[in-house]
Amino acid sequence: PWSGPLQIVELRNGDIVVHDSREKRLVVASFRTQEQADAAKEGSGPTEFRSVIGMWRMPGDSVQVMDLMQQRMLVLDPTGRAKRTMPLPGAGDPMALMRSPMTRAMDARGRLYGEGRDMRFEGGRISFGDSVVIVRTDPGTRRADSLARMLNIVKAPQISQQGMRIEAPGYPKYDIWGVFPDGRVIVLRAEGYVPEIFGVNGQARRAAALPYPRLPVTAADRRQMMDSMKRAMDEGMRQAAGMAPAGAQMPRVDLVEPEAWQTEKPPFTGDRVYVDPRGRAWVPVVDRTPGQRFDLLNADGQIVDAIKLPPGTHLLGFGAATVYTARRDADDLLYIRRHPLP
Repeated sequence: PWSGPLQIVELRNGDIVVHDSREKRLVVASFRTQEQADAAKEGSGPTEFRSVIGMWRMPGDSVQVMDLMQQRMLVLDPTGRAKRTMPLPGAGDPMALMRSPMTRAMDARGRLYGEGRDMRFEGGRISFGDSVVIVRTDPGTRRADSLARMLNIVKAPQISQQGMRIEAPGYPKYDIWGVFPDGRVIVLRAEGYVPEIFGVNGQARRAAALPYPRLPVTAADRRQMMDSMKRAMDEGMRQAAGMAPAGAQMPRVDLVEPEAWQTEKPPFTGDRVYVDPRGRAWVPVVDRTPGQRFDLLNADGQIVDAIKLPPGTHLLGFGAATVYTARRDADDLLYIRRHPLP
């Protein structure tokens, strides 16, 4: 059992690297033996970690672990053992680091894909621009290309001497995206559920709009949104307190409802699209019954299949021929499961 939230990467021998953020563990786990071994210890040493924002298996079978708190990448060898670290671009300049595209995906050539935001810090206040740009970066040349633009729905927190005030987003319509192994990017436009495919050369092509159930935002949905955000904030503050110097005063954080709640849910229930080894984009879409539904789209933006996960189960990622999920039990513990790729 695990506490979560979890991130996983499958190694070439079938073992998995697992990061459990609540337990602050980075381990190699084996389905064959059911054993676990530390990949790295928490700390500030040359092969230790503090925070794991993302993990990726590189083309040479090493694994890179983004440790944003220490402004560096921890590199694991193909067996999952920590070997070295390297600084993140912009390390040493907090604002430059915050403005750098946050990596969220990688293609088969090792090119990195992330979201870039226009961030300003003026008069003691942080603000974001109106749009988000998907940026592709070649790690060898450090050349960055802007591929697609999306509406920014993230509001910056209001910071004052009294603490921090965060407004819940509600249920806005937001675009999500994923990357195919060859470098094509699929963006799902929330307005109408329209796939837009960006070729390796950056050329864009829109596919036909796809169907999805139109569901109202209910009072129960509003309560669930606020409760889930409150739990996430409490967990974040707990982790921050554990990393702060002894006796440090943690800021007060207030969560408030949006100025106006939306009346209809957006088509998507997650903020990203995973692409499996067969080249199908798994799009998390709303459904009328409990359990996460995924539309499986090909690189032309057409639905080729659909999969429904049982309630209490969520998608973790893919291996070479497998799909990994996590099931939450009655004691709020997570169990990692491996399935043949359908």
